[in-house]
Amino acid sequence: MIIGIDIDDTITNTTELVKLIAQKEFHNYHGKTIIPESKYDSFHKKYWKYVEANATLKDNVIETFNYIKSKGHKIYIVTLRGYNHESLSTTKKYLKKNKIPYDKIIGGAYEKGRIAKENNIDLFIDDRSMVIKDLIKYKIPYIKMYKEHDNNYPYTTAYDWYQIEEMLKERKV
Repeated sequence: MIIGIDIDDTITNTTELVKLIAQKEFHNYHGKTIIPESKYDSFHKKYWKYVEANATLKDNVIETFNYIKSKGHKIYIVTLRGYNHESLSTTKKYLKKNKIPYDKIIGGAYEKGRIAKENNIDLFIDDRSMVIKDLIKYKIPYIKMYKEHDNNYPYTTAYDWYQIEEMLKERKV
């Protein structure tokens, strides 16, 4: 079995780090808007490499990845990261530093349903509802990682990697 897995806010706490940086950068930040729209491009340019390299892992990610690998399955990291060589290089270093096992990384992934189909991915784990809709369109089974302020219903949603590991065991993965 090949399992496709997203990075940002799926295996990492990306939004939490962005919010912390935004609170320091924009002193009037009140949690309603992560980054003022007029400042988004400059914020992204200034901080995104740091975010890619330093977002913390969600609890139980490494254990669940190791469980998947111990059952002989492949893990494909499928991410929007990798829009340029530097971003993909930073991401690979991050995965290595954090001892995240994977078989393949697919960067710059804007159409994850199509990419999953083309790469024979059997199950996909992602946090974004729009990605889940795309996976459904291509009939790719999925688990949606819970995301605050997102339309999690009616999707099969896990709240953490402990729950994902249990869901995989129930599927006999």
